Amino acid sequence: MEQQKILYFGYGTTRELEMMKAITGKENLIGKQAILKGYSLYIQKLDQISDEIFPNSLEPISARQILRNNWGENFTSYTMKSDENKEVKGIVWELDELDFELLKNWELNEYGWFKDLKTKVTLENGEIIDVITGELGDGQEIDHEVKDVDYQSYLIEKDRLLKRAEEVRKLYLESLRTK
Repeated sequence: MEQQKILYFGYGTTRELEMMKAITGKENLIGKQAILKGYSLYIQKLDQISDEIFPNSLEPISARQILRNNWGENFTSYTMKSDENKEVKGIVWELDELDFELLKNWELNEYGWFKDLKTKVTLENGEIIDVITGELGDGQEIDHEVKDVDYQSYLIEKDRLLKRAEEVRKLYLESLRTK
């Protein structure tokens, strides 16, 4: 029996095939361009990310501290905020359950940085489909809106980000083997 595919709307770095390969380890990911209406893209700085240690965190550390340890004080990332008159460009990826778990691990869902958002996007052909995407966790602030709909994907040095994504994937898979 074929495993159910999860349709994930990637924006920021997760709209890039190379990044998704680093996160999932898969070479054959299928993606389609899409628009998420009713949201606007924003930049979030390190000091705006929650410093709370969540009860479901894998370790007793906050998302902010994990990001600081890996990227330093000048870390910035993309996020989205509801805005009925705006839209965000991205890619819809077909993921299996493990791919999706690896992605959520990368986005620090267990640490409260992002959470799942079920929504709808419009594909290039006009078809509207149901997807899951990452939405900012509760109680966090954002810095400023990204005005350019054709925004650059990488806010951190690309090669460094890809290398770290591969390392995080391998650590996560190893933790599954030792459970």
